[in-house]
Amino acid sequence: ESTRRTKKYTKADWQQIKSEGEDIVTRLAKAMESGLPAGSTEVTALAEDGRQHISRWFYECGHAMHVALAEMYLVDRRFRSYYDDRRDGLAQYWHDAILANAENHES
Repeated sequence: ESTRRTKKYTKADWQQIKSEGEDIVTRLAKAMESGLPAGSTEVTALAEDGRQHISRWFYECGHAMHVALAEMYLVDRRFRSYYDDRRDGLAQYWHDAILANAENHES
């Protein structure tokens, strides 16, 4: 599905995708820096924004899929570095926020 969707994207689409993704990660790092718990309403809302970003641009990303991605963000060195290079521990924080968001949507 991702390949089907993305092959139609223009340069402007890719710029928007990157901008939206960067905005989410920037807000996430700021939340972490300000001491907000990963399970807080504000941070789980960011996790939901991230999940919806994936669904909007790449493939349907339900909460279970998002949790699987969160695990990958920790175990795949490339993903972990993407987050932790911005702020030490950010990959774990993002992982925890995604799991908390998924739990919130189960109840």
